[in-house]
Amino acid sequence: MILNAKDKILKHSPRRYYILSSADILQEDQAKIQSQIESIANNHGCQVIINGIIPTLKYY
Repeated sequence: MILNAKDKILKHSPRRYYILSSADILQEDQAKIQSQIESIANNHGCQVIINGIIPTLKYY
């Protein structure tokens, strides 16, 4: 999902991009995902926010 988001960010240049999912992040993928998020922020100035659908709905 983060790689698809990166392609969209390059194309549309948003300031913030949300990824909402009902699935949890696997522990072994967490470091790779965080690395991609930091790379996107540093190279494109876009804040990527990953969260679950239910926690996000409860928050807002």
